[in-house]
Amino acid sequence: MLVSKLKMAVGHLPLESRCYLITFTGAIRDSSTLVPGDVVNLSSPSLSIFPADILLLSGGAIVNESMLTGESVPVSKVSITNNDLAQWTEGKEVTAETAKGLLYTGTKVVRVRGNAIGGTESPATGLVVRTAFNTTKGALVRSMLFPKPMGFKFYRDSMRFIAVLAGIAGLGFLVSAFQFVRLGVSDMHELRLPTQCAAGPF
Repeated sequence: MLVSKLKMAVGHLPLESRCYLITFTGAIRDSSTLVPGDVVNLSSPSLSIFPADILLLSGGAIVNESMLTGESVPVSKVSITNNDLAQWTEGKEVTAETAKGLLYTGTKVVRVRGNAIGGTESPATGLVVRTAFNTTKGALVRSMLFPKPMGFKFYRDSMRFIAVLAGIAGLGFLVSAFQFVRLGVSDMHELRLPTQCAAGPF
């Protein structure tokens, strides 16, 4: 049951969410077979949910990222520049500029529009950069299923505080015992109570 839910959440979209995308070479491929490096046509009418993390190379898009951020207001995405693409290729890190053109897995498509060139509109294209558990959504699911052990600083500091108090209490006990011995309180002869002897026949 858990495996089936994972397949629906990451990497394997349900049938109603799958689509067929046209790659840069003109081949039509199922969205579940995409791999990083594929350049796809995002103007496909069947595209309702992005099946992978995709960098928008040309065109523009309006997407609903409420699944990831909880924000219901649609977000506008613009195509990235060559410099941003080069930085992504080198570091594979999402910067503020790259995030403006990154389409996340599982986000819903509100509108995708290509570039208008010479009175005709060219299709919007995107570069697949991450799939399955390597996507932002996949990392979120992975962190919920396999959370890292957390060491609470408050718990560690509480144990240290208790240890310090125990040390102070032990030191105080030793000092008090030494003072009692020095004053002779421990001498049992000093604690004798006076006794009265009654004379008379038994």
